[in-house]
Amino acid sequence: MNRLKEVDYGITREGLIRDGPTRHTKDDRRAVNDATNFVLGWSVADKIRALTAAFEQADKREKQATQKAAEAGEQVKKLDGQLKAIDGVLAVTVFGDIDTESEKREFVRLRQEKDELEASSNALKALRRQLEAIKRKLELSGMELEQTNQQIWTAEAEEKTNKDEVVRMDALLKPCADFDPEPMTGEFTELQEKAKLTLKNIVAVEGQVSKSIDGQMSHQTRLINEAEKAMLPLMANFLRDYPEHSANLHAEAEYSADFTALRVQIDKEELPQHKQRFEEFLGTNLIGDMAMFQSNLLEHEKIIRRRVEAVNVALVTIPFSDTTHVQVTAPPTRADDIKQFRARLKDCLRGGLQPSADDRLHIFKSIRELISDFEKDDAWTRYVTDARNWFEFGVRELRDADKREVNYYSASSGKSGGQKAKLAFTILASAISAQYGLLGTDSEADTFRLVVIDEVFARTDEANSQRALKLFQQLGLQLVVVNPFDAKGRIVEDFVDSFHVALNPDGNNSKLRRASRAEYDAAVDGAATNTRSVVPTAAPIPLTDARS
Repeated sequence: MNRLKEVDYGITREGLIRDGPTRHTKDDRRAVNDATNFVLGWSVADKIRALTAAFEQADKREKQATQKAAEAGEQVKKLDGQLKAIDGVLAVTVFGDIDTESEKREFVRLRQEKDELEASSNALKALRRQLEAIKRKLELSGMELEQTNQQIWTAEAEEKTNKDEVVRMDALLKPCADFDPEPMTGEFTELQEKAKLTLKNIVAVEGQVSKSIDGQMSHQTRLINEAEKAMLPLMANFLRDYPEHSANLHAEAEYSADFTALRVQIDKEELPQHKQRFEEFLGTNLIGDMAMFQSNLLEHEKIIRRRVEAVNVALVTIPFSDTTHVQVTAPPTRADDIKQFRARLKDCLRGGLQPSADDRLHIFKSIRELISDFEKDDAWTRYVTDARNWFEFGVRELRDADKREVNYYSASSGKSGGQKAKLAFTILASAISAQYGLLGTDSEADTFRLVVIDEVFARTDEANSQRALKLFQQLGLQLVVVNPFDAKGRIVEDFVDSFHVALNPDGNNSKLRRASRAEYDAAVDGAATNTRSVVPTAAPIPLTDARS
């Protein structure tokens, strides 16, 4: 406090604030060292911990208070019961109110007197038995009378119903006086569920028979509609494929008899003469073409496997890390579309090149359905006939020492940009080497090994870019690298023999400047600000100043 008096602005540990010469402030509503009220600082972790502790303490006190309240409530109930018992005792003013023994003795005396009187009167017992028997007879007679009345009422109601039903039947039959139902008795009997027809069940049987007839009519109508639904497209397809018949026929149900007649004519007159030619075509051309188609796809599959093997041979010599290398795996795909297509293709050739007569129609149907699917969906056709989609490619990272698997890459998802670039450059370099046939050849051998890469390092970090260039250099590839003239482009400087800089200062006059390593180093600081690209090559291109 003494120190606070010596300054105009200050604060004590207890929270007394001096704001100017005369203003003092003290807020005693909260403890100054209560962390739950802190608002300043780089982190609110202390305040969160303080609030959490305060909440836990308050919750604990609330549970304790709740338990005490429950115990107090039980105590109150117990005391209320005791008070009620005391009130009941205090309400008794005369001993006779609670004298139960005298009442019990009087009850026993009266019961004995009653039993003695009943035992001494045999006539009274006989009269009581007769009374009970008469009561039972009266009760049975009353029940029989009620049943008889019920039967009378039921018979009268049925008689009235039958009379009304007879009148209704007469009215219904009057317009059909000439109708003889006898010839149709069998059909009607099959339709009705009840074997015996009576006036009582005639209405129900009528409704049931009508429902059965309606159901059969609906079933037949549905069959007709389904037949038309299946028939009309076939008619339209036939007229589309054979337009010479469209003058006399139309794709309508009314022409079904004409189509049937034409089918019979074809079956009896025209089909036999073409059957032999069709079987010859099926056995020679169509099945042979399908076999060649399958052979080409299988050959493409073998080529891909051989290329993977060649790439893996190159990958063995390319370090992926200090202790590992990678290998490409190509197991068969698990995609249903591919598996179903290959199964269908195999089914088309299940009888070989000379199938039996029983297999010919099935094979022709399978081939027709497959070709029809090809025509319907071009995207699906391209997908299933591309043998590259028959594999699920992956990459195994193996230790050089014991060839044990360290990691497996089934896709690039979940990998960092550096990991993706490292894996991509490694496989790309090995694939180029395998494609050019450079495996096992001297890096100075007279072979074609030119690779042009355009802004390939624009999205990779410097370390991976340097690793890729060293890898290309190790494999003896001749690079033409196209890059903007910026920091990313200058990554390739240490790997380049000559430079070609495209300049266009005024926007309509492009020039290509060639520079050796020494010339480039001397002129790099004076290059134009709108330089388009840097083109490093492994051997100088004989151009000094060209316009384009």
